[in-house]
Amino acid sequence: MLADDHVIEPRSVPATPDRCVLLVISHMIRERVSGLKAGASNDSRVQASRAERVGRDEARQAGRCERRLVHLDPHQALSHHETLSRRLRDNSPMTDQPLREQLVRFMDWDEAHVGFDKAIDGIPAQLRGTRATGIEHTIWQLLEHIRIAQEDILDFCVNDKYRHTMKWPEDYWPKNPAPPSAEAWEQSIAAVKRDRAQFVALAKNTADLYALVPTGKGHQSYFRALLLVNDHNAYHLGQIVAVRRALGAWS
Repeated sequence: MLADDHVIEPRSVPATPDRCVLLVISHMIRERVSGLKAGASNDSRVQASRAERVGRDEARQAGRCERRLVHLDPHQALSHHETLSRRLRDNSPMTDQPLREQLVRFMDWDEAHVGFDKAIDGIPAQLRGTRATGIEHTIWQLLEHIRIAQEDILDFCVNDKYRHTMKWPEDYWPKNPAPPSAEAWEQSIAAVKRDRAQFVALAKNTADLYALVPTGKGHQSYFRALLLVNDHNAYHLGQIVAVRRALGAWS
């Protein structure tokens, strides 16, 4: 047992997320062994009483730091705290499944803005290569740019021999404002959807989302790639909708 002057007061330790979890675990362990106090010696009872006091302080701090870190109101924080405690008591696995499910939904996100399928649906053939006043690119150029960039990011994620050889901006944008054929238009849309399905598979099945992609450096993880492709696509989908509005092809 620690000497009296070595009892650690929890308020002196920074309330990091990891510490919040440790505080909950520590508090639960103290609850499990509290029954041992009945048969303890006088000295042990003193130590047990001190540990119980520290445990109460730790539990209170865990609640405070959870509320501050996840920005929940007290009732939500209590529910979150109870869920975490229940999982620890039941030895339930702490997985990242909710995050993966959200990433999958994010691949064709339509809660904050229009999704790809709707943005590209029903565009008259004669408007696919038409420039709108004040907007640099046509719908075809935006669609192809989404396809090319998404394909490149996917290759970066799955190809252990990936080398970045494409030049910006010429390799990422089609030179012609209009698709060469109706077939080329349909093929571009199909390719975007096909690669999107591959990103969904990555979100579901990648063993460690925070690991670097095969040739990645620094922060170039699978998780970053999933956010990157969604962020990039959302930006240009907004432009497609803007062009459609300007051309009178959006309702």
